[in-house]
Amino acid sequence: MKRVIALLVIIILVIGAVVFVFSRTIVSFEQKNIKSIEITELDSGKKVSSFLNDSSAFLVKNTKYKVSYVGIDGYANGSRVFNSSDEMPIKLVPYFSKEKLLSLLAADSNTIHNSISRTLPDLLTNFSLAKEGLLQFGDWYVALYRYKGGYNLSSDSLRIVAKKVEGKWKPVSSPEIFLNSVSYPNIPKDVLEKANAL
Repeated sequence: MKRVIALLVIIILVIGAVVFVFSRTIVSFEQKNIKSIEITELDSGKKVSSFLNDSSAFLVKNTKYKVSYVGIDGYANGSRVFNSSDEMPIKLVPYFSKEKLLSLLAADSNTIHNSISRTLPDLLTNFSLAKEGLLQFGDWYVALYRYKGGYNLSSDSLRIVAKKVEGKWKPVSSPEIFLNSVSYPNIPKDVLEKANAL
């Protein structure tokens, strides 16, 4: 009788282990310029501790997770939501930090402004720079220009986007009140969103 009970316990443990293993999947991460990552289950907020190594984890299949990461010096912290059934690897490549982008803007602002004034001279005749910033890896520039004169039909604020290509800055949008992805499919959506939020 004891042998039967021991055999049943072993069978139950084996079935439980098989069910556990088949209900999970290995999720891999491609990470660059990251100090550390933390994964939490999105619905429960429970922190995942089943890392296999620095670049993969053993997670429940078809479950949503949030991975939060800390960038190395000069790179931003961030997070991303993913499903454990998403295409692998999950890419985690943080952009430059705000501090690094500000220092790059300070170093490159004259070059950027000269490029804009050469390419869009009419813009600077009636509008003055109100806000600006670099994005991503310092290769996208967004700016808001405000009308200089009194109120009239042309007194809207205008936004522009420029891109650094082969070391040279070039406006890649026309000055517009609102920039959209239909008119500018080659500008990343997050860049357009930042420009429109200025």
